[in-house]
Amino acid sequence: MNTDEISILIVDDEYAIQAVKASAFDYLLKPVDPDELAQSIRRFGDDRKQKCLNDRIDELLVSLGIGRRLKLNTRTGFIVIDPKEIVCCIADGNYTEIVLVNERREVISSNLGSLEKDLSGNGFFRISRSGLINLHYLTHVCNKSGTCRLQGGSVIELKVVRNRLKQLSSSY
Repeated sequence: MNTDEISILIVDDEYAIQAVKASAFDYLLKPVDPDELAQSIRRFGDDRKQKCLNDRIDELLVSLGIGRRLKLNTRTGFIVIDPKEIVCCIADGNYTEIVLVNERREVISSNLGSLEKDLSGNGFFRISRSGLINLHYLTHVCNKSGTCRLQGGSVIELKVVRNRLKQLSSSY
């Protein structure tokens, strides 16, 4: 019996317990009452619509970066953080230092490129090979010195590569 495909079972009373154990949505005993069958099919349809709606809401929240926390590996374990708390990320070889809003700093054991993929769609911008910033905390860009300033507790000033300065300006 493939339980992945079982939804509504019509069984003899001796198989009712097996239907429940197989995670059937519902089961009907023989002889089948047409009204009970129609009611079970209606409930199944409503349940499927609700699950589909919940899945679509979850996908939307993830694409908006709302309610999603990241699990990031460290040298000794892992941390779980909300991407909205990240002010900037600075590459350090195969590691990345993450600066958080509360001025806390964490070093994770993944490179900036893979972290950038995890943070895509959350308002992050790559300013150089070694820097990734959260645009939400950007307060100042100086074209002359090629720097940007972030305010997330303390003030952080980072170098921006020339060609990324133009893209940063056009993103606003």
